[in-house]
Amino acid sequence: MSVVAVLLLACASVGGTADPTADARRVVLAVQYVGTDYPLAVRDGTVINAFEYDEQTAFLRDAVALYAQRVPAGRHAAALEALRDAHARRVPAPELAARARALAPPLADELTLPAAPAAWPPLDRARAVFATVCANCHGATGMGDGPLGKPLVPPPATMAVPAWADERAPFQLYNTITLGIRGTGMMGYAPQLDEQTRWALAFLVLTLRTPAPDAPPAPALPLARLASRTNRQLAEDLVTQRRAPDLAAGLVLADAARRAPPPRPTPEQALHAVTTAAREAAALVAAGERPRADNLMDEVVAGSLREVAQDLRLRDAAGTDALLGAVRSLRGAITDGSNVDARVADVLARAEALAVANQPGGAGPGWGWLPTALGALLVLAGLVVLLRRPR
Repeated sequence: MSVVAVLLLACASVGGTADPTADARRVVLAVQYVGTDYPLAVRDGTVINAFEYDEQTAFLRDAVALYAQRVPAGRHAAALEALRDAHARRVPAPELAARARALAPPLADELTLPAAPAAWPPLDRARAVFATVCANCHGATGMGDGPLGKPLVPPPATMAVPAWADERAPFQLYNTITLGIRGTGMMGYAPQLDEQTRWALAFLVLTLRTPAPDAPPAPALPLARLASRTNRQLAEDLVTQRRAPDLAAGLVLADAARRAPPPRPTPEQALHAVTTAAREAAALVAAGERPRADNLMDEVVAGSLREVAQDLRLRDAAGTDALLGAVRSLRGAITDGSNVDARVADVLARAEALAVANQPGGAGPGWGWLPTALGALLVLAGLVVLLRRPR
């Protein structure tokens, strides 16, 4: 049984309930789980924990079978088989972790699993749940020193230790809390806790990490990225974006960002962010820095644009989908080495058209009618008062 397998160990047995996403979630969790726990099973090409290694082998075997059932001609079948083969060959841990982290996000997207909550989760609620359930094993501060955790072998995860927290994303922890780990003491909490509370626990667990002294102000990172990426991945992004001088500084900033809710952009701010990023991406491509350009566009899509997409669709659904498609085309051109000028121009035109539609009085059945409608209601209310006044 691994450290993830004892995460949030239940104090009592619970029954399962039907979950239409369970099989899809098991596929993604298997990839995430093996990516983080592989070093517990293999070192320098040698199996050091046969039980853990066999458990991971079974998870990957089942993931391949479940994926084939859900998506018979899936786009990521070859990558999933390649991960399984790398595990069987006992490749170095960094290589296997890189494969798993690269595969999990597009796999979740193909299986239509949201990799982030709809809004910043209620951490106060999570603290109460953690104190009454999880602390029994993990301890009040997440150091694995709870009274019910003492007989467990291995002991409960020391979640406050940076080495543990920096390698796990809330999305993985959410999947673990939801499903549990078959064949271990970790049970699924979907029957007991609603989705919002499970996400809140997943986020809370990573705030138990021992913070750095005198941490600088937290950078504003999109909720979607905070949910789907580990501290290490966020730190690497910050270094790539030149917002952190090195990985150590990036880890400090990533940890600080998890402790403060990111501001939710307005539709206007999101559209401005998209156009600014598209122009900056074009400049980066011209300078030969395509990876940075793609990272920049990914940041905008995962943050500003995705968070307000539903608001924009209320105003102009077709225009919103056209903009999202234009952004995807731009990112495709960035990664495949194509010329990006026409794609950038398309993004700018789509964003400008959507901005016009988003303004009061713009075309379409959206928000522009609201002030006029309110004014009409006030006039009508005044007339009713006059007509009812005694004469």
